[in-house]
Parts: sequence; structure tokens; C-alpha cells
Amino acid sequence: MLSRIGLGAVAVVAVAWFAVLLVDQHTVDQGLAAPPGGVPALVAQLRTPARFNARVSDLRRGQFLNPDAAAELQIAVYLQIRDQRGDLDHALRIAESVVRREPENVEAWVNVSSIRRDRHDLPGEQAALGRARRLDPIDFRQS
Repeated sequence: MLSRIGLGAVAVVAVAWFAVLLVDQHTVDQGLAAPPGGVPALVAQLRTPARFNARVSDLRRGQFLNPDAAAELQIAVYLQIRDQRGDLDHALRIAESVVRREPENVEAWVNVSSIRRDRHDLPGEQAALGRARRLDPIDFRQS
């Protein structure tokens, strides 16, 4: 009898966890949703403080119990696209915090490389791209 109660409690916790993850993913999806009009409309939205803050807020709220770094990396991309004073530095701090926690995250290394390229830091760009290439040599073949 006690084992059934324990199993039931574990099941309830697991269902609650999955429900929170589902809500988190829905919130992240709202932050990622492409506006009608594609990339030009997205760039225009990101340059509007209220729209930018709403997208970033959705991405941050979606990280409540979700350990995935994709939302953080997307915030870095949004900062990179918006490209206002200090945005590239902030984006780089975010992307580098992800690679410190997850040194085998290829997407994070690609983000670091891209941000460093936009900052005109060729050695940093090449170092990050080299790290991504070592982690995934098939997708980063030299042509």
C-alpha cells in the first residue's frame, strides 16, 4: 500500500513537471514567433523597446524549469539583431555564459563567433568557429 502511494506521488510530481515544461515551451514559442512580414518585420519589432522587451520577457519566463539554453541564445541573437549601443557586448556576455556552462554546445559557439564577427574581432571569431568545427566537423567542413 505504501509503495502505491509513493508511486502515485512520484507520478503526480512528474505530471506537474511536464505541465510546467509544456507551459514554458509555449511561452518560449511566443518569444520566437516570427511576425508577419518575416525578417524585416522582426528587425522593426526588435527596435521597438516595448516589443523587444515583450519578446525577451517571454523567453526568460519560458526558462522557469527548463534547463535548455536555447532561449538565452535567442535573447543574444535578438540583441545582435537590434544592435543598439551595448547590445553586442550584452549578447556576447550571454553567449559566453552559455559556453562556459555548456562547452560542447555547438550553437552557442556559433553564436559567439557571429557576435565576435559583428564586433570586428577576427581572432575571437575564428577561435569560436574553430571550437564549433572541432565539436561538429561534419557540419563545419572546409569547402
